Amino acid sequence: MTAKPMSTALQRPGWEHALLALAHEARLAASAPAARPFTGVQHLDRAYAHCAALTAEHSRSFFLASGLLPPEKRRAARALYAFCRVTDDLVDRPGSGAARQLAAWRARALSPEPPAHDLVALAWADTRLRCHIPPRYAEQLCDGVARD
Repeated sequence: MTAKPMSTALQRPGWEHALLALAHEARLAASAPAARPFTGVQHLDRAYAHCAALTAEHSRSFFLASGLLPPEKRRAARALYAFCRVTDDLVDRPGSGAARQLAAWRARALSPEPPAHDLVALAWADTRLRCHIPPRYAEQLCDGVARD
């Protein structure tokens, strides 16, 4: 049996290169302002609880698995799930207003100060701040879902 040359063994599939390029681009981009710290702790707790309920409703297995994480990471994972769920649900709605609704959601969800009534956007903005998530990652997700 002949060994493969080292360069062949370390080659990545094309999709991996594209994904890594997007991640690198997002880390370097300064496209959207960072979220600001939130002072309404009770309201923020309600926002995270809403994300947890949304996660439990739509993905029981993810909800249970994320329950094994430490509390701060659990809240962040469920806020991320809720952000992705709302984004995807907007695109899946029938009708011609999906693009407009997605654009409005994107503006709220990526705002450094989302409206207080939008609990998912609020928890997601706090998660982006606490976890130092580059805003471009969320923009790329919205772009990808829009092409869905």
